[in-house]
Amino acid sequence: MVLCKRFVYFRVSVNALGLFTEVSRRPQRPKGHPKTYFPLTRKNHHRFFSVNASADAAPCDSMCVEPIALKRVFAYPATILMITVGFCRCPEKGRCKRVFLNVVFNDSIMKTETSDRKMEHIRICLEKPVEFEKSNGFERYAFSHNDLQALDWDEIDTSTEFLGKNFSAPIFIEAMTGGTDEARAINQNLAKAAEELGLGMGVGSQRAAIEDEQKIHTYDVRNVAPNILLLANIGAAQIAEYGPDNIRKVVDMIKADGLAVHLNTAQELFQAKGHRDWRNVIRDIKSLSLLGFPVIAKEVGCGISADTAKRLEEAGVSAIDVAGAGGTSWVKVESYNHGSGIAKEFCEWGIPTAESLRQCREAVATPLISSGGIRTGVEMAKSIAMGASLAGMALPLLKPATESHEAVKLKLEQVITELKSTMLLVGARNIEELRRTPVVDITFSSNTPKV
Repeated sequence: MVLCKRFVYFRVSVNALGLFTEVSRRPQRPKGHPKTYFPLTRKNHHRFFSVNASADAAPCDSMCVEPIALKRVFAYPATILMITVGFCRCPEKGRCKRVFLNVVFNDSIMKTETSDRKMEHIRICLEKPVEFEKSNGFERYAFSHNDLQALDWDEIDTSTEFLGKNFSAPIFIEAMTGGTDEARAINQNLAKAAEELGLGMGVGSQRAAIEDEQKIHTYDVRNVAPNILLLANIGAAQIAEYGPDNIRKVVDMIKADGLAVHLNTAQELFQAKGHRDWRNVIRDIKSLSLLGFPVIAKEVGCGISADTAKRLEEAGVSAIDVAGAGGTSWVKVESYNHGSGIAKEFCEWGIPTAESLRQCREAVATPLISSGGIRTGVEMAKSIAMGASLAGMALPLLKPATESHEAVKLKLEQVITELKSTMLLVGARNIEELRRTPVVDITFSSNTPKV
């Protein structure tokens, strides 16, 4: 496992006399140099390796004694305490053709940094105005009212199916948190409410659990929710960093039914030590198709465009969660977290959820989840009528989840009642009929073609 994104591949350079000159780093191993560059991993942190030194310098047959010419290399982040490099001296042969590299990792920082960030995110979302100023866009659309629906309330069936799991209503509790004891309580309350109501749920990014296995229990909710659709979670930027074995472990550690891979370019851009290199993300997502579980690609509040949806469908994802603008702005969250003046200019960045859903439905046949500022059962009904399989929500459930599972359940029951009321008013007896119910774009004309 590469332990620091800023220190990925290293090469030691020496001059013609065999003297140390520099250590260079690259974000990935260059083609044609498979041996001269090596990844900085825990296995490699204390290492001797061959270099092209002077011709008369003989290699050692055994481990040499102490290194000489120890030198700090260059600035490095808090996750690494010290990097030293130098030649080793052999008592019999003098200077040899081997270089000594030693990296000392600060384990305490590595294990707590991610968890601390998770707790700060929860605090900010509970205490600060973190939502977009612009709406999710669903006010642009309206149902045609139907007084002659010939339908009884008790006949209405909100149940549906998604990824082989039955839902009592097309509602998915979106990923929120994990990695701390407080987060564990939140996840437990969300999961217990989902189990009792027959809904689905995702956990927050499990990066903290990969870095520290003692955090796994903060994500594990199968003890209270054995039957729900449960999605594990990892960032798209971390797929290559952790590798297939750890990605599979993310799913297995919580007995999840699939994996949500979150795309959060804007958030990472304004996050301290956030990921900056997104060149191979679509390739990495495609590689997950070999692991044998459903993969759901999701945004976190900036929306999925038609072009992005097409590329994700080509990569083989099982579903797409559009997660558009209109709900929580994670750029805004990061602006509170780090006070970045630049971030504040991008707090409204993103495609409104309704527009993202419209684009994706026209572009791909892949099942869609509509999320991002969904606050009512009416918006959920519009989402289904516009082509989504499920509608997701997160922030409205966060505060109730800090209280009890009953509080979460009460909020969800209200939303389900709103959904069912909408179905009655449009004459939809079940979810399939709701999918076929026309929705009118009222921003231009009441005669706008149906979506």
